[in-house]
Amino acid sequence: MISKINIIFIMITLYIFSVPALSQTYYKDLKYPQLGDIDIPTPEQITLDNGMKILSLEDHELPFIKIRAEFIAGSIYDPDDKVGLARLTGNVMRTGGSTNIPGDQIDEELESIAATVETWISDVSGGASLFTLKDHFDKVLTIFADVLMHPAFPEEKINLEKIDATSSISRRNDNITNIARREFYQIVYKNSPFWRDEEYMTIESITRDDMIAYHKKYIKPDNMVLGIWGDFKTKNMINKIKKIFKDWKAAETVQFNIPEIDYKYENTINLVKKSDVNQTSIYMGHIGDKKNNPDLPALIMLNEIFGTTSTSRLLTRIRSDQGLAYQVYGVYQ
Repeated sequence: MISKINIIFIMITLYIFSVPALSQTYYKDLKYPQLGDIDIPTPEQITLDNGMKILSLEDHELPFIKIRAEFIAGSIYDPDDKVGLARLTGNVMRTGGSTNIPGDQIDEELESIAATVETWISDVSGGASLFTLKDHFDKVLTIFADVLMHPAFPEEKINLEKIDATSSISRRNDNITNIARREFYQIVYKNSPFWRDEEYMTIESITRDDMIAYHKKYIKPDNMVLGIWGDFKTKNMINKIKKIFKDWKAAETVQFNIPEIDYKYENTINLVKKSDVNQTSIYMGHIGDKKNNPDLPALIMLNEIFGTTSTSRLLTRIRSDQGLAYQVYGVYQ
């Protein structure tokens, strides 16, 4: 039999859990406080004699310094027979080190002081970054500048990158989602330079001379913006940047001919059969708009509600309510 104490306990428990439900406010009646003003700091801006643009912002809250360089480059400028050149060049700039410091030695020196220096080149841009405690900044800045200005591109590191690239090519049909995504983008972009696949032949054709020429053409001070943030005095920092990059000269101006995009929206159904799996991956969509679209914030918010978060409509209805798919999402980019 249930004792009086247990009955009282059950009643109290039911009351506790029922109060929040009874006191919930209908979502249309929710009131939100006014958002506070956003105080965006203004960085110090300067252009060096060699054309490099510097944006400097002091922040003395923590003893860190971070640098990020951005330059115009990208895989969209790769020749058709050397797709992958930009990406491999960006990787080997760092792994191969400079003509003064081998890449493996850079790894050891940075690891010993918990600092990082990275380089990369994506589809429409490239970059390099530095992160360190301010006590080690001078040492890390020297490595950072050396990698940017004097990459060595040693053959052994180039070969390692090419092996890694060909290995990825050999495995790219193992996953049906990767297959669907690749084929979807090929159809959307119609083999535009904005979406081209690396192939065994294109990777194999890339040489050290190609990387040296790519670096000389695109990675130069007058094609670069350098952002600096952290615990420093602006005047001292600008003097250090001027000194370390003083011998890096501007090169011949590059004409960036951005490939045209065909904005035709065609309705097609495309099937890729893979009979050895019992799953299906479906991609539906079309090419997105440009970043200067005034509706971009609204479209991003729309997609957040539609298909990005764990409470989005796609995930809630298709996965949670009906159990029809394990993964479902929407993207706007």
